[in-house]
Amino acid sequence: MENTPQDINRLISEMPEQDKQKISDGHHTFCELYDHRCVLFITLCRSIHIPQMRSISSNLPPRKKVWRSRKNSEGQESEGWFIMGISEMHGSIISYHLPEKFWNATSFVPEIPKAYYDGHVSEDVINRLNSIPF
Repeated sequence: MENTPQDINRLISEMPEQDKQKISDGHHTFCELYDHRCVLFITLCRSIHIPQMRSISSNLPPRKKVWRSRKNSEGQESEGWFIMGISEMHGSIISYHLPEKFWNATSFVPEIPKAYYDGHVSEDVINRLNSIPF
């Protein structure tokens, strides 16, 4: 009998946390891949947040506001997590929940009282990431 993705996800959800950290795609553990995503997003935020030298090129795109918050848009906290995002304008917000271990790595951006959220879902985030001008 073949396991369905739902069966596999149920089995994973029942595993001890230390065993979940070992699940792999054959090249990297999913924990490693998640850390890569977090570091890549922080790096993107840093590149957007750093004041750009307009004297080099007048064709540089405008900066977007980068922020972080320990509270979601409803003012609730999730222990061990915070939210980092790009933009505060409805229809252009990109945000991710990041593990607390990355908080100090994001000290280059201001902390805001509550995260911005415009109802975006994963597909919106991918489309918005693809539309960032560089």
